[in-house]
Amino acid sequence: MCSPAAGSRSRPASFRTQSTGQKSTEPKTVQNLITTTRKQLGRLSDNTAVLAENDRYKGKLELNAQVKTDLQLLAEALKAVRDPFER
Repeated sequence: MCSPAAGSRSRPASFRTQSTGQKSTEPKTVQNLITTTRKQLGRLSDNTAVLAENDRYKGKLELNAQVKTDLQLLAEALKAVRDPFER
């Protein structure tokens, strides 16, 4: 993903797709997609958004820290299981 130069608060006029380098997507289109995705993902039990509010100047999206992957859940479950050979 493209991001503005360090220290700059201006947004680039358009984002180039990394796959082809030919198409450009307007920043407003990207923001609309992010907003739609955030609404579709919904909210957690404490009413915080699953997809955290983004800072468009940082150029990155983050899931809420409470969101866990299947692998994380499995690792936690395995830690919770007591080894039958341990004393």
